[in-house]
Amino acid sequence: MATNELAALKASFNRAKAFLNAGDAKMAEKICRSGLKQITSGDPNLQVLLCVAMIRQGRSGAAVKRLKHTLRMFPDFPQAHEELGNALLGQNKPEKAIESFQKAIELDSNNASAHIKLGKIFSALGRRQEADEAYKEALKLEPMQEKLASAAQLLRQNKIEEAEKICRQALRDKPDDVNGLRLLASIASKLEQKDDAIVLLERAVELKPKFAGAWSDLAEAYSDIDEYGKALDAVQRVIKLQPDLPFGFMVRGGILTKSGDHQGGIAAYEEALKIEPDHLGSNMGIGNVLKTVGRFDESVEAYKQCIKIQPLFAEAYWSLANLKTYQFATSEIEQMEEHVKNEMMQEEHRAFFHIALANAKEKEKKYDEAWHHFMDGNTMRRSGEIYDA
Repeated sequence: MATNELAALKASFNRAKAFLNAGDAKMAEKICRSGLKQITSGDPNLQVLLCVAMIRQGRSGAAVKRLKHTLRMFPDFPQAHEELGNALLGQNKPEKAIESFQKAIELDSNNASAHIKLGKIFSALGRRQEADEAYKEALKLEPMQEKLASAAQLLRQNKIEEAEKICRQALRDKPDDVNGLRLLASIASKLEQKDDAIVLLERAVELKPKFAGAWSDLAEAYSDIDEYGKALDAVQRVIKLQPDLPFGFMVRGGILTKSGDHQGGIAAYEEALKIEPDHLGSNMGIGNVLKTVGRFDESVEAYKQCIKIQPLFAEAYWSLANLKTYQFATSEIEQMEEHVKNEMMQEEHRAFFHIALANAKEKEKKYDEAWHHFMDGNTMRRSGEIYDA
């Protein structure tokens, strides 16, 4: 592979990984596909990262096909076997997934994450002895990774207290683990413990000054307590570390908007969109601030761009519904009615669709339907809230 091709490949991989880590799997997929078109030979790392992005979007079937094709070209690439296991789990095929994870371990016996996943599958299947053996291997290899992975999964499931307990146990063993500090800060933020989150994140960036993700979280944590000067200083570190990515500019846009500098917020979002026009978060952010300053047509355009980028992005529909002058088209109402039936979708997202439909039905004077959607949406939203008794 030529030097220029190798450099382009590395740049595509790093960029796609940054978007994936930020939760934007669709953009990560786009970058991977674009990068693969630019090289003359298939690259297993970029192929596998593409499949990870597909799995994150719920397209496990397509990922399985692509991973099997990748393994025909690179049969001894352990990451491909591991992600094939993840994709098969996404298809609810645990027995087949076991084979893939075992092959990944055979090729790389130090793969702690594959041991963890095997343990979880065996546990779910009631195979306790095999589960215990897999967990023991994972703990020997990466005790911190095993604990943090479990805590992160619990946090995603909104099991906050359990996640906090495991994360604190992990940090007792390794108090300066920056990923553990960042995860515990996320848990603290969920529990509205803003000052604790800031202390943890300040420690993380002290230990690892080039940790862009922790700087970004710290900027938002400062903004949450209205410390806008500190927030802007922190986000500037993100921009300096990642000048070719939109994330820092997006966070800066949110901070400036919250502080009352709407024009500054718009300018920051525009900088983010110059870097990546299809960045979902920046389109959503600029849509919100444009609505605030009364530029409603441009706001609608931004929200519709979000839906074009990600058709299941419920928050954009909800934001359109909040524009009192906006009238949903029949096709948009039909799409939302399909989305609320999708039981695979997280309830917090379905709630947005229900509330948007309540608004649309009310404008059509279908008050009974509006009431049912309103009640369903609010019930779903309440189920995800955390109460501190």
